[in-house]
Amino acid sequence: RLLRERGLPFATVWCAAGASSGWPTMARLMEFYPGDEWVDWWGVDIFSDDEFTKPQLGAFLDASRLHRKPVMIGEMTLFTRSDEVEAAWKIIDPLLNFWEAHPATPMPTYAAGSWGPADAEHLISLDGAKWRTP
Repeated sequence: RLLRERGLPFATVWCAAGASSGWPTMARLMEFYPGDEWVDWWGVDIFSDDEFTKPQLGAFLDASRLHRKPVMIGEMTLFTRSDEVEAAWKIIDPLLNFWEAHPATPMPTYAAGSWGPADAEHLISLDGAKWRTP
């Protein structure tokens, strides 16, 4: 209530549905609903593609429409399909192979407040140049 009274830009999300809550019935979920005046968005947690076909999700979406609340997926981080994993490895494998075949060159470092690494002096000296320092 304090944030609203101060007019601060924020939104509240009531995330009570989905696999993380065990897919309770809407009647059970509504026992914990704080009320439309306190909630801006409804949230649902989805962890596998079969959850998109659960009747409980349909009931949750229908209820959100009745309350005129948008719905967001609150968490999906634990779910990766096997084709997504295969596609990811097709991208990562060539990078790992390249890095293995071409070890990294050490990065020149220098102390803060100094004029930079000695390698910088060497680099421009190849062209006969020199850094100007006070």
